[in-house]
Amino acid sequence: MPLTLWSSPSTADCRCPRLAEPRTRLRGAATYVVAKNTLTALAAKDAGVEGLDDLFVGPTAIAFVTGDPVEAAKGLKGFAKENDKARH
Repeated sequence: MPLTLWSSPSTADCRCPRLAEPRTRLRGAATYVVAKNTLTALAAKDAGVEGLDDLFVGPTAIAFVTGDPVEAAKGLKGFAKENDKARH
């Protein structure tokens, strides 16, 4: 489950058209969503996943890989290279 940090001046910016690009790149390989940090941390804890709490700061986008993990990684890497607001 790749996590990306989306730096933006406001959470309203998380619905901006620029997020359509990674969603398009991941189509068929993953679902890309901006998630609430508190709910994501609770879900990770319930799933037995530890050590992610420090990552849930600021707007966080998660790629839920449902297809080829290599294609999902390539899509995220390409997007991150071209966009200074996306960090992984």
